[in-house]
Amino acid sequence: MFEIKTFNDEHTCSSLLIHPNHRQANSEVLGTIIHDIKGQGSLRVWRPNDIIRDLTDLLQITWHAREFSLGLMIGTPEESFSKLPVYFHNMKKHNPGTVAYIKTDSEDHFEYCFFSIGCTIRAFRECCRKVIIMDDAHLKGKYKRTILYAVAMDGNNQILPIGYGIFPKETMDSWTWFLEKLHERIGDMEGLTMVTDRAPAIAVSIQNVFPNAQHGLCACKTTEFEFYWRRLRNIRDDVATYLSQIPRETERIALPRGMII
Repeated sequence: MFEIKTFNDEHTCSSLLIHPNHRQANSEVLGTIIHDIKGQGSLRVWRPNDIIRDLTDLLQITWHAREFSLGLMIGTPEESFSKLPVYFHNMKKHNPGTVAYIKTDSEDHFEYCFFSIGCTIRAFRECCRKVIIMDDAHLKGKYKRTILYAVAMDGNNQILPIGYGIFPKETMDSWTWFLEKLHERIGDMEGLTMVTDRAPAIAVSIQNVFPNAQHGLCACKTTEFEFYWRRLRNIRDDVATYLSQIPRETERIALPRGMII
């Protein structure tokens, strides 16, 4: 147990330590920062544009200092990319059946990568519905790259990741390379369905690499969902009846691409 016996509420830290780009940075806080930067007795007229320029310079220095300190603590992005081959080697060594590929350009610089953990592929083949959901996500940081990923759903409707890749951006070439590596892991599976968004690059790549797979599109909007639901009801009423028994908050429907007008 402890108790506070004395309390000094007088702040002695410089106001320059306060981050000015904050919702609590009112006129009084900014005025104190301006006073500390100008110094007492300065006759310089500080116009609003001058304030914006000087505070921007201060923020840029602070940001670079933050990036430098993070590099000292956890390493730089360049160091992380250079360690990727060692990371993949250890991943394959300690996870039987894992595959990992790195593609470099003519100057031996990183271009693509793909990895798939062995146990997730075995789980997908033996325990999951033959439905693969694919999408992309954008990386933040110094190097703006894109993650392409493929996941499945297990019997408890939990996400099972079966393949990841890092690419400069989402293109037909990147999706084709990604799917070719995924095809090496799962092969041609009877009754396979792939669910994606409407990106044309994915559709062409699936048709080239998985020509026998059904390609479904995500219905994100309620009106769009209801439209395709009515079409499904007209074509296969028995399937619609079965799907209607699934709670709305957990259902995920893959509509064959041939049903899209």
